[in-house]
Amino acid sequence: MVSNKSFLLTRETLLVVLIPLLGYAISFLYEIGYCNTFNIPLYFIKPSTTTIFIGISSIALFLLLYFLIRWGFGIFLGTGSISLGINRLAMPLLISIYTIGLFGADWKRLSGVIAGFVVVVFMEFGVPLFTQSKHLTYRDKLKAQDKGDWEVDKFRRKITEYFGPGLMHSFVLLFLVFWAAYITGVAHAEQQREFLVIETQPQLVVLRKYANELICGRFNETTKELLNMFSFLNGDNLDQNVSFELKRVGPLKSMELE
Repeated sequence: MVSNKSFLLTRETLLVVLIPLLGYAISFLYEIGYCNTFNIPLYFIKPSTTTIFIGISSIALFLLLYFLIRWGFGIFLGTGSISLGINRLAMPLLISIYTIGLFGADWKRLSGVIAGFVVVVFMEFGVPLFTQSKHLTYRDKLKAQDKGDWEVDKFRRKITEYFGPGLMHSFVLLFLVFWAAYITGVAHAEQQREFLVIETQPQLVVLRKYANELICGRFNETTKELLNMFSFLNGDNLDQNVSFELKRVGPLKSMELE
């Protein structure tokens, strides 16, 4: 029999191991989102302490927002079929709020987020009106729909029975955390306006710095377009006469790959 002390020691050891790995994974996904935006080959990615801090800070905000939404729903809604349905909207609502917060008035993404959320709301509260017409009250329709969905969705039932509802919820939340790390990298790349520019001919903009290596790209300052032509400079071997200027040349966009 495993003692409580041994169990706690094992759990704490796992946390010590998993937290740095999770931080690295979050940072790596953040970098993938950033580099994909500028067509930088992914095999050059080397997460640093700075990017790990940025990634974890963004995810901390994401999780805080999630728990605030769940807490608010729990306080004001209580229990019941309608309350459970609204609680299930916590994650779609979180995704919508976080995406809008990152990209602002990007109407293409905004319209997609709103349309997606409306579809989810309709699937949750509108579909039972048509599929459970034999039930009289709306609450009975929701209960019947929940029961029917649970019986039909054998995969979700088996996973929940095997892992337990708590662990299943953790897996979903972990997936959302990884998604948030990636989309945060995309948003930061698309909205970055100030870059270090190397005054060479042609001019080069510094896109990323990994250790002592600078990943630079040629760009058109008029159209704010990257030309998918990269230079990799070693910071230790740079000529002392090379000068960098912080310039507002963004937001930059990449040319489509042929």
